[in-house]
Amino acid sequence: MLVFKFGGASVKDAASLRNVVEILKSYKTHIVVVISAMGKTTNQLEKVVEKYVIRDKKGLADELQALMNYHFDILDHLFSDKKHPVYNDINEMFETLEWETSKEPSLNYDHDYDQIICYGELLSSKIMAHYLQFQSLKAQWIDVRYSIKTDSTYREAKVDWVRTYELANQHFQFGKNQILVTQGFLGSTIDNIT
Repeated sequence: MLVFKFGGASVKDAASLRNVVEILKSYKTHIVVVISAMGKTTNQLEKVVEKYVIRDKKGLADELQALMNYHFDILDHLFSDKKHPVYNDINEMFETLEWETSKEPSLNYDHDYDQIICYGELLSSKIMAHYLQFQSLKAQWIDVRYSIKTDSTYREAKVDWVRTYELANQHFQFGKNQILVTQGFLGSTIDNIT
């Protein structure tokens, strides 16, 4: 198997995602694709965290809308069918993010940060998996948080290598798929807290 890591600048827009697909098409082996958040999404999500923590509801709504517009603009340039399932998947992720930011912040900033910032990688990897499938490649999306297990030191978590090794071997099975698409930067506790 080959493992490819694509950082934010290499998946910043529709043209960049098309380029990633062209790169992957040239390999005829099992591939794991690790995707970062698109472009400056992490910076945008840090603004979301800031507005969330200080309870600036108007600012929070504006930041979330800008983030949504950015991702849906990329979708509109990749998918000709506006009824493609990717639209529903990405919309659901934004609804979950909106729900997450509608709750009262905890007293642990680092915990809140990790629960919000993860959406960058989740969104980009989900879009990438759908686009690979749209391009007739056998791809599957995998949520890496079920494989990479850590302690609960938010923003500085330490990986439980033994448990991670076992779970990664269970979850990263190719089956009929040639490409497994997952996220960089993420893990979760044994209680599945990001």
